[in-house]
Amino acid sequence: MVFRLTYHSLLVLLICVAGISCHTKSNSAGESTISEYTKNLYILRAGKDEEMLEKKIIETDKIKDFKGLNYFEPDSSYRLKAKIKWLGKEKVVFKTNSERSPTYYKFCSLTFQVADSTYTVIAYTEDMDAMTGLFIPFKDKTNNHETYGGGRYIEVPYKGEKETFELDFNLAFNPYCHYNHGYSCPLVPFENTLNIEIPAGEKKLYE
Repeated sequence: MVFRLTYHSLLVLLICVAGISCHTKSNSAGESTISEYTKNLYILRAGKDEEMLEKKIIETDKIKDFKGLNYFEPDSSYRLKAKIKWLGKEKVVFKTNSERSPTYYKFCSLTFQVADSTYTVIAYTEDMDAMTGLFIPFKDKTNNHETYGGGRYIEVPYKGEKETFELDFNLAFNPYCHYNHGYSCPLVPFENTLNIEIPAGEKKLYE
């Protein structure tokens, strides 16, 4: 899919490239430059704004007021190295906000540090054979304040990592049911509730 930048998203990207509102570093001439990681993250976010409209995830009556999704500024301190612990392929039936009950498998636990404290989340997969990707639903202390009360998700490909895994909370996004009541979304398991604020990734769009 070729993404088109919305006016709002393009403006945000240009502001960041100018070094006004996002994390930057100075080059030898003393000028601020944006990191390649941050630039790519803003481009990804701009593309998602278009996807939300193209796939009609934003409800029809709210499209005219849609100016783009809300995010925390990119923060590389929440791009973490997590230690992998393999789990026993336990089948889990997820509850959702509807009658749907999707099945996942516990793939591994991911243990990481924030400041001086250690936390763990479970990564799930829908297919243990195909391994098309990992599903990491989580809650944290920003829920019901800065972020959606039902928690957020991270979905990333599994590339064969054996010991450590890059857990990037800047990629956290809201379930689609936050934007459209027609969607059925898996509820976050209690074991993936973090007793810490994770001010990274997507914020809530609606109160």
